[in-house]
Amino acid sequence: MAAPTPVILLAEDSEHDVFMLRRAFKQANLAALIHEVSNGDDVVAYLEGSGKYARRDEFPLPDLLLLDLKMPRRDGFEVTAWVRRQPHLGALRIVVLTTSEDVRDVNEAYRLGANSFLTKPILFEDFRNTIGAMYDFWLRLSRAPQTARAPKPTQSQSPERRIQQGFGARSIGFAYAEIAPSHGHSMVFGFDKSTFQVLTTILSHAFRV
Repeated sequence: MAAPTPVILLAEDSEHDVFMLRRAFKQANLAALIHEVSNGDDVVAYLEGSGKYARRDEFPLPDLLLLDLKMPRRDGFEVTAWVRRQPHLGALRIVVLTTSEDVRDVNEAYRLGANSFLTKPILFEDFRNTIGAMYDFWLRLSRAPQTARAPKPTQSQSPERRIQQGFGARSIGFAYAEIAPSHGHSMVFGFDKSTFQVLTTILSHAFRV
């Protein structure tokens, strides 16, 4: 049985570099399904399967993340750190492909969890050979880790239902207030029915115009 075509997520904001990489794959006869994103936020969205990348059959998880460092929104360092914090994605293979030759960038990328650091050669022939060597090692010889997108959360129960479970079968009332909703925080108060009726009366008088 033939091996499935590997999936590569290419994070690169330079259209010229994207063109050169696709040209290198074509000339070297390297089979791969390449998905492109041009900024760090889209890398995260793709890997999460959120927004326009929600259809997992159309945007499958990659076998390899080919990552530029200098990207808008989130750079390659931030993306690498984010990936390594994700329980279901932490083993994803990350190969940095960048113009930087700064050893500080090399050290930081490895410290954050990159698997490899490659500097883009200037000459196309050297670039093509570099891509071929990368492909052979990571997508032909190396065993792929198991990765998965985090399961989608189920619809949470209403605050009232959670309080009912906490109070058992007793009949109770509810007061529900949003605290700083822009930050996603909320607070729920539960009272027995008689107390709730008293509070409702007090509040209705307090806020009456």
